[in-house]
Order: sequence, then structure tokens, then C-alpha cells
Amino acid sequence: MSERRMRGELEASVMRILWDSAVPLSVRDIQGGFGAGPGPAVTTLLTVLERLRLKGQVRRGEAVGGVRYYSAAESESGIVSRAMLNALTESSDRAAALLNFAGDLGEDDVDLLRRALGRRGRAEGNRGE
Repeated sequence: MSERRMRGELEASVMRILWDSAVPLSVRDIQGGFGAGPGPAVTTLLTVLERLRLKGQVRRGEAVGGVRYYSAAESESGIVSRAMLNALTESSDRAAALLNFAGDLGEDDVDLLRRALGRRGRAEGNRGE
């Protein structure tokens, strides 16, 4: 019986492999990034990579010796940030969503956000001068 993945899990795994690499990877390299066992089929990975490319998350390089290489088009933090902003945009109550999000943050994250907002406030204040 084959192991079923949650929706989006394979895409997330492929992105993690690409983010963890300093160089573009071939489909076989990506397949090897799944560790022990056969990993997903090459055809499955090609389908996932094409979906990610169409979403703008993966770059597909020109073929070199008949082999294509893939890389992440954007950093993990950039993609997460955009997803968070999209979720806020789609919310019918942005204030409630932000308050719920802030309430779920740990103290380290709250401190980090305070520092970032403080820097933003100082930068905006300097523009007005």
C-alpha cells in the first residue's frame, strides 16, 4: 500500500530541499533529498515542480546536457510572509485575525515584532523630516 501525503506536503518537501541547497538541483537530486527509500517518482516530482513553477515559487533553468536544474524562486521567509498577508487580505475581520495571531505568539516572537515595528516607526519618522 502506498503512503499518502497530506495536500501540499509534497510541494512543501520539495521546497524545503530546494531552500536547503546552495545550488540548483536536478530532479534526481531532489528525489535523493527525500532520504532513505525510493522517494517520489521522477514523473511525480516533475509534475510538482511544474506546479510550483507556475505559482512562481520555482525557477527552471535551461537544460545542461539534457538535464534541467531547479531552484527556489523566492526565500522561505518571503513565501511565508506573502501567505500571511494573503490570509489577512482574505479575512472579513482583519483586526480580529491580527489579534488572534498576536495572541498565539510566544514572547520571543512578540519581542521580535516589537523591535521590527519600532524600527519601522523610526524609519517612517525620519522620512517626514
